[in-house]
Amino acid sequence: MASFIEDRELVKNMLHRFNELMFDESTLQQYDLRLQPDIIDPATLFAVMLEIEGVHASTVLTENGIDPEVLQGGRLPGLVWQRYAHDKEILKLLYRLEPYGAKIRPGNLKVGDNRPDIDLLQVETREKIPLSELHVNKDRPLVIIAGSFS
Repeated sequence: MASFIEDRELVKNMLHRFNELMFDESTLQQYDLRLQPDIIDPATLFAVMLEIEGVHASTVLTENGIDPEVLQGGRLPGLVWQRYAHDKEILKLLYRLEPYGAKIRPGNLKVGDNRPDIDLLQVETREKIPLSELHVNKDRPLVIIAGSFS
C-alpha cells in the first residue's frame, strides 16, 4: 500500500482538494461539453467521470509531491477506502456527501421497514427531487439498485 495513505491528515487535505476539483465550475463544464444531455448512456457517463476523476487525482497527488504512479492504475477513492473504511470523517469526504446536502445519519432500518424520503439531485438541472415523486406506481414496490466501482 502507498505510504502516504497512512498519513490521515494528508489524506483529509487531499480529499478536500479532490472534492474542490471534482465540483468546481470547470469540471461541471467538462461534463456538459462531453455528454449529450438528451442521451442517457450510463457507460459513457461513468467512463467520462473516471477519466476526469483520474486527472484530478493525479493533480492532487502531484500537488502533494506524490508520484501519481503510486495508484498503479487504480483509483484514489479505492485506495482511501481500503485504508479508512471505518473512519466516518474520511468516508464523508470520500463520498462527497456535503456538496449534495446529504448527511450521514445513524439509523437502524431493517428489512421491511419503510424507507425515509430523501431528495435526489437531478444531473441536468441540479434540482432536488424527492424520491417519493419517482415512485409513480404505488401498487408496486420501488426498487433502488445502487453500487460502487473501485
